[in-house]
Amino acid sequence: MTTTFINSSNDSVLLGTAGWGTKVSKNIAHEILKNYYANGYRWIDTATNYPLDGNPENFGRTMEWLRDFQQDFPEIKV
Repeated sequence: MTTTFINSSNDSVLLGTAGWGTKVSKNIAHEILKNYYANGYRWIDTATNYPLDGNPENFGRTMEWLRDFQQDFPEIKV
């Protein structure tokens, strides 16, 4: 994975998570969040119907993963 450093002074940047669970594995999602967090970002876009795969059985997976990750990233704002 390539690490990209972004100017963290912009509070309007949100990490999109609609593809987590279908296009992005849990391990990769954690790595993405780790880099995002390390660059000073804290806001994450999520919804109860993420991932957007049309399968109701998967709805809420993104939020479950974020709860699992929360101990590693205590200042995350969902």
